[in-house]
Amino acid sequence: MRELEAKATKDVERNLSRDLVQEEEQLMEEKKKKKDDKKKKEAAQKKKTQLLALILRIALFNIFSAKKR
Repeated sequence: MRELEAKATKDVERNLSRDLVQEEEQLMEEKKKKKDDKKKKEAAQKKKTQLLALILRIALFNIFSAKKR
């Protein structure tokens, strides 16, 4: 009887341990995904800023070129 209880206890402990490991892995994956998403957003924002700066330079160039004519 005690052997069955001990075996059942070990099985439960193993299952809980496995569940905890899976949950930890899932949390780590979610954290990595958030980090990757943040990097993508930052890269997109940087590109947007660079494009706006280029558009501004072109607009200023056109304005000053038109004044010289």
